[in-house]
Amino acid sequence: MPSGFLNYEQLPGGQLTSEQINELLHMRHFGWTWTTHGPWSDNTVAMAGRIAQLADAGRLGVERPGMVLTGGPEESEALTARLQDFLPDLLIRNLTIDDRLSPGRSTASRAAVTEEAAVRVISYRMFRVAQQSFSKAGGAVVFFEQADRLGDGGQDHGFAKQLAHAAASVQLFTTTGFRDNPVTTFYLGALLGLPDFPRTLQEFKATFVRSTGYGMNEVMAWRESAMTDLAETLELHHHNREKGRSAQAIQRNMRPAIGLKNCAQSEAALP
Repeated sequence: MPSGFLNYEQLPGGQLTSEQINELLHMRHFGWTWTTHGPWSDNTVAMAGRIAQLADAGRLGVERPGMVLTGGPEESEALTARLQDFLPDLLIRNLTIDDRLSPGRSTASRAAVTEEAAVRVISYRMFRVAQQSFSKAGGAVVFFEQADRLGDGGQDHGFAKQLAHAAASVQLFTTTGFRDNPVTTFYLGALLGLPDFPRTLQEFKATFVRSTGYGMNEVMAWRESAMTDLAETLELHHHNREKGRSAQAIQRNMRPAIGLKNCAQSEAALP
């Protein structure tokens, strides 16, 4: 049945499209997912739908909140407002503008982090600044919007990985496909915490990558012989929004599990 938390009046025509339903089914079934989308694609509906799924199932709320990491203050403000419009019965808080956040574990910073909310929105920079106050964070779900910025393994990646691995569900949104660049694939794939995924870049390269040269002169390419293994490791967790690439995974793996004849078209598939 349709979600009791999602405000369908905010959607064009008052309903989800078949493509949006397909993406939400993919998130619900696999839990830890990576969505590739176009440069200007809006992720708000996907996030709101996933939050509504978890809230409907009793797996998200003020006792077990979700978290959204996004680009900066403007993105945080806009995303908080839009999520609140889509989810009027859930408290959405914008932590990016909370001046109590600070480095370390001050009483004020911890109070800001633990203040009641069903979903907390924060920029990557502010999360990095106040990450010690999030030492026990995780919760029902973590969304990484603009997650391409984590694909180089830079200073935000380690903090993001700790947060991701403490969460019950993780959704990445990027403009990068899972075969676009070996290094990016490793660092983004590592956020999903999949049991068969290599734990280090060196192990990943030894398994999947053919390289020549060293350091700045290193040139990498995929080992064709290993692409089947890579696809088996990541493909089921990857969704290409523009191409609907998770449709085959849904047909092979989800339809028997939820007993739907046409799961990509049916809103009954949502909790």
